[in-house]
Amino acid sequence: MTKRILFILFFISISISIFHAKEAFSLDGPDTKYKKMLFQCLNEVNAQFDYEATEAHLNEQSCIGVAANICENASAQGKSTIGIEDCFAGETQVWDEMLNRYYKIMMDQLKSADADKLKNIQRSWIKLTQDKCGLESEGEGSVTGLRFSACYLHETANQALWLKNYAEEAFDGDKDEFPAGEKKYYGR
Repeated sequence: MTKRILFILFFISISISIFHAKEAFSLDGPDTKYKKMLFQCLNEVNAQFDYEATEAHLNEQSCIGVAANICENASAQGKSTIGIEDCFAGETQVWDEMLNRYYKIMMDQLKSADADKLKNIQRSWIKLTQDKCGLESEGEGSVTGLRFSACYLHETANQALWLKNYAEEAFDGDKDEFPAGEKKYYGR
């Protein structure tokens, strides 16, 4: 029961942050440092693989946790349990914003039946993430919050990358064909 409450509170805090975020995925705002670190990693990975979607996606996963780890190791904030959770939450917010932007792009472009499928996939992913991260954070003590935060970061990032690649494949990997001039959000 405690784990579900932790998840709900964490999910609400992320949702509120995203709700107040700007419509465009920009480098403005309190999470700028996380975006810059994450985008630098994603740009380096994509440059190495010359935008080969499958290879790049697998290697983009190596960027998951990079900004949180830098925050944890390079700041006084990362020296406490709450500080480490804040580092995880900062990076999670960036991935969640990316996830929501690519989800919106695809929902705007898909036909009704496919949009319904994507909506159901997202709902299933949310339920799976709740259950998985809830299970991983079972137990007592401050480490349970860290386990939950780490799980939620990884699950959100992987789903964001899946949606990003789904959107890019729908446009044959051509960022210039994204609807309404949308571009890849990490500067490529």
